[in-house]
Amino acid sequence: LERTKALSQDLCGEAFIPEADDYNAALKNTATNCLANGDYQPPWFWHGQQYDGGFKAMDDDKKCEALDMEKWLEYAEEMGVSPSEDMYFQVIKAWASTGSLEGLIGGDGALGAEELAKKAVLQSEGAPNMKMFYPIISAWSLCGEKLGPDRVKEWIDQISLLGMKPDLDLQVAYFVAAEKWQSKLVTNMLGNNVTLDGSIVEENAEGASSDGDIESLFKAAQYCSRHLKEMSSDENRQDIADLDAFTSMLRYSIKAWSRASDSTLLLPDGSTSLDTTQGVEEMAKVLKCISLTNHSQDSADVDEALVNAAGKVYTEFTSQIRKLDSTMNGHLENNEKCYFADRVADVESSLRSYEFHSRRLASNEKVLPESNSIQHNLYRETLRGCAGVKSSTDYGHMMRICTLIMDCLSWHHGQTRDHGSSKEAEDVTDMYSDIAMISSTCVKNPYERMNVLRSIYDRASDFFPKKNPHHESNYARVDRAALLGSMRRSLGDSEMTDSFLSSFEEGKQGQRRRSRQRGR
Repeated sequence: LERTKALSQDLCGEAFIPEADDYNAALKNTATNCLANGDYQPPWFWHGQQYDGGFKAMDDDKKCEALDMEKWLEYAEEMGVSPSEDMYFQVIKAWASTGSLEGLIGGDGALGAEELAKKAVLQSEGAPNMKMFYPIISAWSLCGEKLGPDRVKEWIDQISLLGMKPDLDLQVAYFVAAEKWQSKLVTNMLGNNVTLDGSIVEENAEGASSDGDIESLFKAAQYCSRHLKEMSSDENRQDIADLDAFTSMLRYSIKAWSRASDSTLLLPDGSTSLDTTQGVEEMAKVLKCISLTNHSQDSADVDEALVNAAGKVYTEFTSQIRKLDSTMNGHLENNEKCYFADRVADVESSLRSYEFHSRRLASNEKVLPESNSIQHNLYRETLRGCAGVKSSTDYGHMMRICTLIMDCLSWHHGQTRDHGSSKEAEDVTDMYSDIAMISSTCVKNPYERMNVLRSIYDRASDFFPKKNPHHESNYARVDRAALLGSMRRSLGDSEMTDSFLSSFEEGKQGQRRRSRQRGR
């Protein structure tokens, strides 16, 4: 600035009076990281990434840099310049980049990001830019501390009082804060508090026992549900501008309840009043926050973004229920409880609703590139859940869902109009193999099972590689040899297995002979 003043006087004969932008130009404008894999992340997320995993010790170099920037801001004020919002934002980011508690709230020579934000608000002529609060919101969301969720709420409430309406992207911070807090609690429990058999061995560093940690896990999940209820109370909650943010809230909430439910299995029976069933019921409530049944079945104008969002939420619910069952089977001997079977009505209803609307979209050629991936993920998680059911009273339900998924795959294959194109078909061999293995559990009679396996093979044959690539499906493909291997495992070692499977080889050879004869 001194050099600029001198040049101005020498060349122009005029005194140079610096303005806020001139002082701001000297501050380091650090670039914000962005996601490269296309997954949704709210725009504030990366502004506090240094806090992910907890508070760090203050780094001397970063502290010196932040102090220099803070002093520069104070110097501008001394020179009679009112610092701009962007100047405050740059200094706030500098303190947040330390990843330390002092850099966030002040202390150890630091004014701190929070105090700087408050100072900026007092000097602002109108409502400040919401972006200025991103580093603070992000820091409290990612730190994993008990205070995180409450501090996020305090800051978002303050933003509202300033006359700004926090958008859904910002309100995702509630749910991230709860998720990070839960993750830290689980890490403490597994690392310090419980042995593999679930018995308590010591208290953690804060003096809270494992059952206290479990109560905190449920508290974090309740925190998600409470805010989700507020988010969902709008009359047109499914017509909101940012569906990605709302979908993220739902998925965070489902995972929060799953994590809380999962933790109860680490303690002996009766040591806590909280149980897995409560968490599963809450997960089912979250599932109903996004519904496709409200749309008229006579209307083909269904938003594909909403259908895909619902597919992601349905998949999350199904996946978390399945994982709970897997954890229970690993912790409890002779476990007979199966939450997937208990909630099979929710699973099937969600699948049918999603499939109905995805078919309408496919019929109208309104299909985004990601739709097939979302669809197949839902099918896969549903089949994995079916595979974990062990009660014979539920076998009929599981086979009905398997049949439904095969019907879905066949229908979408029939709608594919780009046979022979350069588009690579997705490998769905694992789905048909899973169905074959599910039949080994659900269909006890070997003769009936062979009929089921023959039906599975026939349905999968549409996706086998074809001699003429122009006749191959670009929707999906199935490895015939791998499927036959799964069918063999499904039947087990019996004298009927080889003769049954050889019939498929004979059938294939017969098709080849008929093809050669037609060629002559």
